[in-house]
Amino acid sequence: VTIPEGITRIRFEAFKNCESLSTVNFNAVNCEGTVSPVFAGCKNLKTINIGSKVTLIGSYMFANVPAENIVLPTSVKEIDNDAFANS
Repeated sequence: VTIPEGITRIRFEAFKNCESLSTVNFNAVNCEGTVSPVFAGCKNLKTINIGSKVTLIGSYMFANVPAENIVLPTSVKEIDNDAFANS
């Protein structure tokens, strides 16, 4: 799944436990909802690409995912607590 730059809101747990996700390209810059377990528990999520304008990775956003490849650009200035808990 690709979350484009123009997305401004993702609902709480929007993709939680989605077994179909294997790759997330997260490009949303000013997005409400990133401080929630948006992708938590996606057990097949292996690749996470964070866009070059994203500055915050919210709490529990990628908790409990078995990610093997995470790309964080230098634009990321803050990673909230438990953003990648148990991952």
